Amino acid sequence: MKNIIVFCAFFFTSMILLSSCTDKKTNDQVNEQTAESLSDSEEVKDEPKKNNQPKVDQQKLNSEIKPDTILGRWLRPDGNYVIQINSIDKNNKIDAQYFNPSPIKIAHAELIPDNNYRIFIEFDDEGYKGSTYDLTYDPVNDALTGKYFQATYGQTYQIGFIRLKE
Repeated sequence: MKNIIVFCAFFFTSMILLSSCTDKKTNDQVNEQTAESLSDSEEVKDEPKKNNQPKVDQQKLNSEIKPDTILGRWLRPDGNYVIQINSIDKNNKIDAQYFNPSPIKIAHAELIPDNNYRIFIEFDDEGYKGSTYDLTYDPVNDALTGKYFQATYGQTYQIGFIRLKE
């Protein structure tokens, strides 16, 4: 329970910080600066630790992630929304289910291997047709974060999922 509370606090703080970056250029600059500061392991060794938080070599961590790392049940803390990722085949097709809390039909789901593992899910159900999740796996927090596009209203929301421990 403590981990969920800590993650929720981190998640909502991150969302507030990201929402303060209103244009794409600013977001890209923040992401680029963060990636640069996390990827240079030599600087990390020589740089004093701030707030007693260890630096993370994001590139090394990403290279150690295996696709089956994202298998399992994921909860969106702002509601009773759950993604169940059952398997990933050799063509990166994901066998997944989505509950809101009732099952919602998925048109297709795929794993997009890039610097981090990305998950793309498109829905094909009444009230959800064409809606999508575009999520990235965050190995440091064991979370899925990204965007939810609600096709009915044409709106995009920043969201996140935490792993349900079972």
